[in-house]
Amino acid sequence: MIKIFKKNQILFLTLGLILVTAGYLNYTYTPELKYRTELTGNIDDTLGDTIYVNAFNEDTVVPPKQVQGEIEDENSNMEDEQPKKDTYFAQTKIERNKMFDEQIDTYKEILESANMDTTQKNSAQTKIEEITNLKNSIMIAENLILLKQIEDVVIMTSGKTVNVIVKNDTELDKDKVAQIYSIINRELGVEINNIQIVLKKE
Repeated sequence: MIKIFKKNQILFLTLGLILVTAGYLNYTYTPELKYRTELTGNIDDTLGDTIYVNAFNEDTVVPPKQVQGEIEDENSNMEDEQPKKDTYFAQTKIERNKMFDEQIDTYKEILESANMDTTQKNSAQTKIEEITNLKNSIMIAENLILLKQIEDVVIMTSGKTVNVIVKNDTELDKDKVAQIYSIINRELGVEINNIQIVLKKE
C-alpha cells in the first residue's frame, strides 16, 4: 500500500513538471509576444535583438485634450499672423491719458514734499484739479461727438489748441463739422479759431 502511494506521487510530480515546462516554452516563443516587444522596445532576454519601431502604444497615445490644445495653439498663431485692425484711436487715448497721469503724479510729489512751501503746494493742487477737469471734459466731448454718427474720435490738446481727429469713411458735411466745433467750444472752453478737425479714413 505504501509503495503504490509513492509511485503515484512521483507520477503526479513528473506530469506537473512537464506541464510547467511546456507552458513556459509556449510563452517564451509566442510570436505575438515578440511583436509586442518590437513595438514597445522592451527587451526580453529570451529573444534576439530588439527592433525599435516609430509607433504609438497605449502608453504614448496623446490625450484628446492635449491634441485639442495643440490645435488651438496653431489657430491662435494663425490669428496672430492675420493683419490687425487699426488701433490708432485706442492707442492714442491710452498714451494721452498716460501723459495726464504722469503730470498728476509729478504734482502729487510736490504736495507730499516737505521741502515745498505752501504757495508751491497750492499751485500744485490747482494744476491737479485743472488736469482732472480737462480729462473729464475731453471724455464728455468725445462721447458727445460719437453720438453724431461718427465712427471714432480722439481729442488732443496742446496749450490753447485742440486737435480733433475723427474716423469716418466719408467726408464730414457742414452740419457735423459745426456740431463738433460747438461741442469742443462748450465742453473745453476753446475758441473755434483754435480748434482743428482732422479726418482719418481707413
